[in-house]
Amino acid sequence: MTGPGPASPLPLPPPFAAAGDVDGYVAALLRFGTTSTTLRTLCGGVHILDFFTRDPDLYALVLPAAWRRWFARDDVDVGDVLDLLMRDDLDGYGGGDDGDADAEGGAGGARANDGAAAKTTTTGGGGSKWGEGPPGSLLAFVREVRGLLLRREWQPTGTEKSVRGKGGKVAGLPRHIALGMNVKKQHEVQHFAAFVDRLTEDIAKEKEGPDGEAAAITHIADFGSGQNYLGRALASEPYGKNIIGIESRRNNIEGAKGIDVLAGLAPKKVVLRNKKEWRKEKEGAVFKEGGAKKQEDCEDCGEAPEETNGEETAAAAQPASEEDAFAGFAPEGTADFAQSREKEAFNGVPKGSKKAKLHLLEEGGGSIQYVEHRLEDGNLGHVIQEIVDPAKVQAEQGQGQGQGTTTTTPCVTASTRAQDPRLMVISLHSCGNLVHHGLRSLTLNPNVKAVCMIGCCYNLMTERLGPPSYKLPQLRPNHPRLEATANAFDPHGFPMSTRYATYPVPGSGNSAGDVGVRLNITARMMAVQAPQNWGPVDSEAFFTRHFFRALLQRVFLDRGVVEPPPSNGRARDGDSNGDDDGDQLHPRVLSNGRTVSGSVSPAGCSSGGEPIVIGSLKKSCYADFVAYVRGALAKIEANPDQRERAGQVRDKMRGITDEEIARYERDYRARKKELAVVWSLMAFAAGVVEAMIVVDRWLWLTEQPEVERAWVEPVFDYALSPRNLVVVGLKK
Repeated sequence: MTGPGPASPLPLPPPFAAAGDVDGYVAALLRFGTTSTTLRTLCGGVHILDFFTRDPDLYALVLPAAWRRWFARDDVDVGDVLDLLMRDDLDGYGGGDDGDADAEGGAGGARANDGAAAKTTTTGGGGSKWGEGPPGSLLAFVREVRGLLLRREWQPTGTEKSVRGKGGKVAGLPRHIALGMNVKKQHEVQHFAAFVDRLTEDIAKEKEGPDGEAAAITHIADFGSGQNYLGRALASEPYGKNIIGIESRRNNIEGAKGIDVLAGLAPKKVVLRNKKEWRKEKEGAVFKEGGAKKQEDCEDCGEAPEETNGEETAAAAQPASEEDAFAGFAPEGTADFAQSREKEAFNGVPKGSKKAKLHLLEEGGGSIQYVEHRLEDGNLGHVIQEIVDPAKVQAEQGQGQGQGTTTTTPCVTASTRAQDPRLMVISLHSCGNLVHHGLRSLTLNPNVKAVCMIGCCYNLMTERLGPPSYKLPQLRPNHPRLEATANAFDPHGFPMSTRYATYPVPGSGNSAGDVGVRLNITARMMAVQAPQNWGPVDSEAFFTRHFFRALLQRVFLDRGVVEPPPSNGRARDGDSNGDDDGDQLHPRVLSNGRTVSGSVSPAGCSSGGEPIVIGSLKKSCYADFVAYVRGALAKIEANPDQRERAGQVRDKMRGITDEEIARYERDYRARKKELAVVWSLMAFAAGVVEAMIVVDRWLWLTEQPEVERAWVEPVFDYALSPRNLVVVGLKK
């Protein structure tokens, strides 16, 4: 392939990369993603909160006997499981048939009993660090998943522009640009900014017109700019880009402007006045009829929004003192920087306006413009009308283009409006459908010539197709959120591509002939995991958190806070999931003697279906299960937004002693490894789900007649930022 972009439009895994078989990869990905019972069970069919509340238990329902027996070995710990899934050379284990009817080891297939599986299991024990290697079906599943994961390896090209430090060495982001960023954010901004800069130059070279500038990108629009870390870097030296920060939250825009001031990229607001006269005027103000203060307008009021629709934020309504002028928006990590700078007069946070501010930078030759706009789709007509041409502003001020200046223009005028701007739309970790809106902007706006989007938070995407009419291999009850998201029928949701939306789902279970690829919210939530980055210490920490939360759910069940999920299956051998009688509910007697009717209580919900969200707790709450339960109950009871539910939990949990709580931890401690194994399998397999989401976005671009070229590639280090795949599209 000539021109911008890599040779392959997708970072193909090794089985497909050698031949460059993109079509074969997409076909294999769709086939496995829609037919693998194991994948669909681990990613979307189970919830970790049901781990200790099901009868039979979730571990026996999800995993075949041969797998469970091997995981139970004393010489196989969770670290060994993670190595097997993601790091070990599987060829050293060999492989073979372990006697399971479903060779991929998935839920839903008929199984022999444990004894029969033990007799027929064969492994490639040669070269194994265990006396008996993993089951053949487990190895087959791991190979299948690995063979479909998009490659995430990344290396800097060495051609990026960079700021030079002492001795001419390449430096990272300048301190004033890195203001407020942690290490991860600095890495993302530094390398994505370099990628965007290189892409704009490649576009200009490939599409250069007779005048040499006809095809150059004139402005870069950042979807969901937030605190504008990326835009600030691109507008500054050495890139000097004209940035349009599109953000729906006014407080984020004000925060970004405040950081611009702290970083020295925007002018501080200095008001010259006779303080004595001003104080007298303020103290002597009289009230008109109705109690309104009569004050003469001052320069501070010049920032008032043109239209407020009767709404005013608390920050805008309260005057800001000189000491707390930055408190409302300076992010963590900027306080020391702000204190180190010379104190100058600053008269509070600007109230903001839908008309954007334009900052022409003293260094780097770029500009930053903020537009307050809520993105409901990819139509940027309103934003494009607000774009200012920095060269025209400089000309009006009697300065030549490229001459350093710092100025602010409050809004676009007829004389400063950009004529036929050429936009590239970018985004660094936009949540949910925002990436879809960004990609669609390429076809909905003639002025948008390229898109360059990195997504995250796949769980926040909506669903386009609705629930399937056929039964999925689902071992969890229908959570209200599952039903709500599945019935969204949002045209902006997943999937984007026609290929996905019309894909004929194979399998005998689809007797209705439904079409379309679907991923429920649980599957999409798992897709943001990064198991390749798990180390021994941090993995043990979050395995403990998951164990405590799942065990608390068991305590809630025994105490009557929640009801059990339906017993819609038998143990893994002879699974009835999918049968007509699989969802029948039967009374159960719990270990504490409480009899339950088997009514459905979705995972994480009370018996009324109201979700019980614990969230994060203080570090001390994870010292043991007693501390965790006490901390969780205190947090639930202190929630002012759900007093009724807090009262129900308090009544049901009243009288539970520390000894009772500690007994739960002792009784279930041996099963913590089982939970860690299932969670590891879920996170590992979810890499296929992320690949399906990214490929869908790329396919949509390739289906558009306006798009000349589209590709996906990693743009920074997976170890520092796992969501490192950018989707790029160039217009013809």
